[in-house]
Amino acid sequence: MRLEKVTLKGNEHVTVTAYLLDHPTQFPNVTRRPAVLVFPGVMTNGGKVLTSQREAECIAMAYLAEGYQAFLLNYSMPAWPVFPGPIDDVQEVMDILYEKSADWEIDTNRIAAVAFSEGAYVAVAQAMTAQRHRPNALILGYPQIPEPEEVRPYNAPVLQEIADEKTPPVFLFSTHEDTGRPAKSCLSLLLALDKVGVPYEIHLFQKGAHGLSLGKSLCSSGMGFYVDANWAKWFELSMHWLTANWGEPFPYEGEFLNAADIGGYNIDTYIRDLAQNPACMAVVTEFWPEYGDAQFVAERMDSTLRFSNVWFPQPLKPDELERLNQRLKAIPLA
Repeated sequence: MRLEKVTLKGNEHVTVTAYLLDHPTQFPNVTRRPAVLVFPGVMTNGGKVLTSQREAECIAMAYLAEGYQAFLLNYSMPAWPVFPGPIDDVQEVMDILYEKSADWEIDTNRIAAVAFSEGAYVAVAQAMTAQRHRPNALILGYPQIPEPEEVRPYNAPVLQEIADEKTPPVFLFSTHEDTGRPAKSCLSLLLALDKVGVPYEIHLFQKGAHGLSLGKSLCSSGMGFYVDANWAKWFELSMHWLTANWGEPFPYEGEFLNAADIGGYNIDTYIRDLAQNPACMAVVTEFWPEYGDAQFVAERMDSTLRFSNVWFPQPLKPDELERLNQRLKAIPLA
């Protein structure tokens, strides 16, 4: 894994930290990765308003463990000025993700904003107003959805009024007991989304304080009321929701097959079956001379060519593997 930190050109008080997984040569199904952009909530410390660490790196790490590239938005207020300043900052971050998508191996069709409390408001505002590079999904934890009279003095948009059909799908989770960010404000946003046909999923837990983050002890600040196993389910639910909307991010195919069961040969046939047919092995050695060594073959009897290819220092390219596959399929079952 590598870490990169970028300071915005438009606002030196805002940075984005990139947590980037390495490219695994033994995982050919992992190419461009989905990504999350994490917006922490805020907290007051000595009169200064800062992002909450409990909704920062621990959230990024959770998605990183699922194979996502993770990006953490670091900001401070009032360094975030009157609107549209915060939206402009987020737009610059999204532009950076697109510009660096090749180097950072990001699938730009699968970028989710994962945002909490006050951070959720800015994430949604950018997703509703951006002329380019909106996120492809919004995951909102106990979001602050202010009423019109609360945002107008700051020239900030009223989310319930600007929702349109281009707004990305929303996964929202909060609690009935969160009096700091009442659930009814969340419902007003969902009604607005429903009106313009934007799909959403909501999990409104009965119990739980504001700021639960992952609901685990590692991000509880040592406070028992921030540990809640039931609330912690939101993360797994969010992963299921993303897959339901985007499909499997790391596609897989192929099983270990018995040649007799399928009536033929291919690159998913057990090598032990291929080894019993000289015609098969003649084709295989055209692509891999190593398979002319009896000991080399013996060590791989319970594997397949597709699986073994992953472990070769210089594996066959996909088109080469497919040519080998077709050649094997043309050989009659011995």
